[in-house]
Amino acid sequence: MADFANVLRQLRNERGLSQQELARLLGISKSAVNMYERGERQPNFETLELIADFFNVDTDYLLGRTNTARIAYPDTVAAHFDTDDLTEEEKKDVENYIEFIRAKRSRT
Repeated sequence: MADFANVLRQLRNERGLSQQELARLLGISKSAVNMYERGERQPNFETLELIADFFNVDTDYLLGRTNTARIAYPDTVAAHFDTDDLTEEEKKDVENYIEFIRAKRSRT
């Protein structure tokens, strides 16, 4: 099983996010993200939960304790947004913003 540093890097790369973008979306510093990914620092419990919520994974997955990554949410709501006039980059920004809102909600 992978460790936190590798799991975080993999999840960030799968989303196509830079360390700076992830830091901004999570409300933490870029240096914290960098140190997490190098294994030089571990997040506190609150930040670990924030990261798990952002990526929709279990904290055990983040810590490398399980290979089961995704959490199933029974109350799924579908929404349609007309994005025909958006660039691919703008669509990615919208997706990232939605994830940020979800992560922010869990902190309050």
